[in-house]
Amino acid sequence: MSASIRDVIRERRTIRTFNNDPIEKEAIIQLLDDASWAPNHKLRQPWRLVMFYGKGNESLSEQMKNLSKQVSDEGAAKKIGKMAEKLSQSQANIIITVPKDENEMKQEEDFSAVSAFIQNFLLLAWEQEIGVLWKTGKLIHQPGFRKIAGIKEDEAIVGVLMLGKFDDVPAPKPREAIIEKLTLIEA
Repeated sequence: MSASIRDVIRERRTIRTFNNDPIEKEAIIQLLDDASWAPNHKLRQPWRLVMFYGKGNESLSEQMKNLSKQVSDEGAAKKIGKMAEKLSQSQANIIITVPKDENEMKQEEDFSAVSAFIQNFLLLAWEQEIGVLWKTGKLIHQPGFRKIAGIKEDEAIVGVLMLGKFDDVPAPKPREAIIEKLTLIEA
């Protein structure tokens, strides 16, 4: 008996530590294909994906290590070096972008669609016992990283998805009761 969508949503966790069990490239591509059924305005499907897998993943990590040596800010160099190490521990890394658009409404719609795509992917991966860490932060704005990853000037990175099999599932963190966030208007 398969788990309900509710169960998958409530049981999914962010995984930060991966084991070395392989994930087939075709399985990841199938999950991405299934995730593409996310709602998106006018079916623009505004996501672009860059996946680093196998030797490509090793190359990404090495290039990041080299980048850390080129950055003059010692703190930033350390963070890039740590990220290079973290990227090397996952089975695959997927960078997801959205086109930049001067039309603010279109940009918001597209960013929302890409976020829905990512959520679909997280849930589908969890169902297949694949852990994912969705990374954002300073890395996605680092010009050297954008160049290494082949990100175009007219694209914004929504996140880096780090994938891997895992041994341990973190305990759930409590959520605030939705009633605290809800404004209910009944008349």
